Amino acid sequence: MNRDYTGGLFWDILLITKYNEDWIDFYHSLIKVLPCEKCREETKKYHEWKPLPKFYDTNEKNQYLWDLRLNRGGEVWKRDVIEKGYTLESWINLFENKPFSRIKK
Repeated sequence: MNRDYTGGLFWDILLITKYNEDWIDFYHSLIKVLPCEKCREETKKYHEWKPLPKFYDTNEKNQYLWDLRLNRGGEVWKRDVIEKGYTLESWINLFENKPFSRIKK
């Protein structure tokens, strides 16, 4: 397993979700099921002293997550963002409107 990318899907799932009044509960629920114990504990501690702000729409939520990942994400991911010129919009476009599962025919 390439440990440099652990947690990537966590962020990707959060970015493609639509914001609503239950989203913050969803975020905290996802933290509880992260496969990395260190990631779970660090994220919970981080949000104890820096709670999620109130969002008003999906765009605000996405911008917050993008900035949070740029500040707290791994060095390999940060380097990829710079080298490949990713932006919030281009990253979302990689995953948006793609199915999570295949429909068997």
